[in-house]
This record gives sequence, structure tokens and C-alpha cells, in this order.
Amino acid sequence: MKPLLACFAIWAAGAACVTATDRIYNLPCQIESFSPSGDGTIVWVSCFDPGTENTAKGLRAAAWTRPSTLYALDLGSGNVTALRHAFGGIQVIAAPKGSGAIVVIPREKGNGNPFLYIGKKEISALPIGTEYMIWSADARKIYFEGGSTLDADAWNILGMLRLSDFAVSRAELQVPTEDVSICATNGHLFAGIVSFDRLGNAEPYSAAEYDSELRFIGRNRRIPPGRLSVTCRYAATPGSFSHGPARWRVIDTATGRQFMSFEFDGEGSHDDFQFVSWNPTHDDLLLRFFYPSRPGQPLPLLQVFDVLNQRVVDTVSGVAGDAAWSADGSSLMFGKGQSLISHNVPVRIKPR
Repeated sequence: MKPLLACFAIWAAGAACVTATDRIYNLPCQIESFSPSGDGTIVWVSCFDPGTENTAKGLRAAAWTRPSTLYALDLGSGNVTALRHAFGGIQVIAAPKGSGAIVVIPREKGNGNPFLYIGKKEISALPIGTEYMIWSADARKIYFEGGSTLDADAWNILGMLRLSDFAVSRAELQVPTEDVSICATNGHLFAGIVSFDRLGNAEPYSAAEYDSELRFIGRNRRIPPGRLSVTCRYAATPGSFSHGPARWRVIDTATGRQFMSFEFDGEGSHDDFQFVSWNPTHDDLLLRFFYPSRPGQPLPLLQVFDVLNQRVVDTVSGVAGDAAWSADGSSLMFGKGQSLISHNVPVRIKPR
């Protein structure tokens, strides 16, 4: 771990460190992706091994032929431990609570093999597919795409893996979906597809609501499919690259009305905004990428945006790749080469 002054050597494009609590952790390779644990103790980091960027002919190697390594970064000590080697990019989906994670080991054909990890320890292979996976709010179950009776991109069977006994069950959904939203306060799931009229306005929602055991509750006209804030006060509708660049909205779930709208068409004709995630402890803060249309600006800008007051409260320039909140929501994490930066956000975050 290096002191704050090292920020200026690492950040190009004129970015500046904001607070004296920013930290930099060194990794033995260039970071491909990372995922912080729900309890804030470790970060799983996946990267391709050094020297494997090109084939002997000078062409970029197919991803599944490139050796990669999964590391665990201990945030308390800064120690780095190699956990798993593979060929191809290793995917990690951290649980929202505790130190659990789904680790997907790639294979040449298919979507890879999922394993359950607790911290640095591999617990077991998981008897589910990897087309779509999401943790339950209490981190005791994993939901997954369980198949479909439809001939479409959307699917209508949701599976559930209970980690207490590894029992698997499936439920047919009332409406087709491509994603599942989960409310952290009650564990309820929302499935469905948001559609828009010719003017780009969201049409009435038809999300199907389920409890955490996949029992159907009913149709919900106020909460659309999308990403829900920590107490489910807001929902960010799917956008960005879900089906090509598209505008996304922030919905007030108390009324079902649009609170804000953000452009994202990827053509550079105007400023674009790409949703990343909600703050894990503060309803009004979201993380987004900003792609300014003005020439000469570093691309992209990582911004913390206050939805309630409709203002940017922090910006970091020149960030590429993954970005995530810390477990307590007080800082941002992002990779720069072989370093993982933990950047303090200048907003007071109330503890959970």
C-alpha cells in the first residue's frame, strides 16, 4: 500500500486526489476485473497473467487461451494471495453481505463453471448454470436463469439455490424477463421488461413481484425492473448497453413516476451517462460514468451523483474498467494498471 502522494504518479489526464485517506494497493498483474466483499474485508481481483497479451504472430490471443489468476486482496493488511489459475477471464460475483462470492472459472465451450468461495477458501462447485446469477438480499440463496419455454432473448423460469443444503428449485415467472431486481429491505424480487413509447417515455410497468422464496405476490405498477437503491426508494431502469445504447431513468418507487432521465446513445453527439450502481448505504447517491461530448475531455469520468439534490458531488477522471463502492459506501474502488485505488468520497455517509 502506497501513500496518497503516489496518486499523482499514477493518475494521468490531470486527475487530483481529493482527500488524504485515499489508498493504493499494488497487485502483481494488470487488473482485468474486481469485486469487493460484502463485509469490506477483501477484494477478489482477476487478471490475465503478465506477458500473455499477444500470440506468437503478434495478434491478440483469444480470451479463453490466455492464462489468468484470481487473487484475494486483504484490505486490512494489503496482502495479496493467489487463489486460482485458469485460462480465460475469471468472473466474481460478491455476495451483498459477508465474505461469500460466486467465482466462475471459464472453459473453452460454454459459460464456465461456478464455485462458491468464502473469503479465500473454495467451498464447493455449484450445481447451476452461469447464464444469469444474482444473490438474495440475505446472501443465503442464489437465483439463476433456470431455462425458458420462450423462443426469445427473454426467459421465464427462475431457479433458486439454497446454500444451507444446496437444494435447487425452479419457478415459472408470470412475465418474461432478462433481469431480476431485488429489494434489500425485504428480499422481494421484481421481474419483467421495461418498454418505451415512440417518444422514449416508459410505458406502464408490468413487473411481477415475488417474495424471497419465489412465491408470486402480484403485479407492481410502481417498481419497474431495474436496479433498486439500498432502501428501494429509487429504481434505475435498464439502459446503456442492455439492448444497444439507450436512455435510462430514475423512478420514484413510492409513486412509480420518473424522477430523472439520463441520455446514453454512444454516438458522442451529446453528453452520455452510464449507470454503474447505487451506494450501498445511502439512497440518494449513485455511481455513473460520464462521457462528455466536448473534445479534449478525458474519457470517461467517474461521478458520484446526488439524485435528490441533482448534483455531482465527486468526479474522478481517466477511469477505465470496473468501478465499485466500498462495503460501507464511503469510498470508490477502481483499477489503474496494476493498482487498485480506494478513493474517499467527500460526502458524509451514515453507518448502517
